[in-house]
Amino acid sequence: IFSNSDEPIKLVLNTLENQAVFEAKEITVYTRVIDGQFPDYKKLIPEATILNAEFDTQELLEAVKLTNVFAKDVGSIIKVHFNPEGKIKLTSFAQETGENHSEFEAEVTGEMFEVSYNSKYLLDFLNNIKAERLMFGSNGALTPGIIRDAGDTGYIHLIMPVRIES
Repeated sequence: IFSNSDEPIKLVLNTLENQAVFEAKEITVYTRVIDGQFPDYKKLIPEATILNAEFDTQELLEAVKLTNVFAKDVGSIIKVHFNPEGKIKLTSFAQETGENHSEFEAEVTGEMFEVSYNSKYLLDFLNNIKAERLMFGSNGALTPGIIRDAGDTGYIHLIMPVRIES
């Protein structure tokens, strides 16, 4: 196996402990091999969505970073409000530190609704996607949301909402 720099990557499978080990230069990655049936993720991906939004990736990233500052004390939960009038608003509230509201423009179609996500999972995705614009789709506050590169339909990021008690 070779990496992008043509440096060899060593792979070791430890069947006694169900582990796979990858080594390259000064990096070693250990992972556990999963036993059993992998969940049928295709059932979670909606074929059609009742809400769709297209927006600038950088604007969402900046809004999540700002909102996350106040969400850290409350399990990193942020609320995302989609408004068909062309706005996406992110909010977080923490008793000790206060609250934050970040808003940016987007092309939103469908009914207005609000959904909560763990900001860590959004940041993991946003810090690694190379797209300039993203598309979001959902069928409601309790269903998985999908995020994809607006110019590439070959990649789908599935994000599960967080159910919060009001």
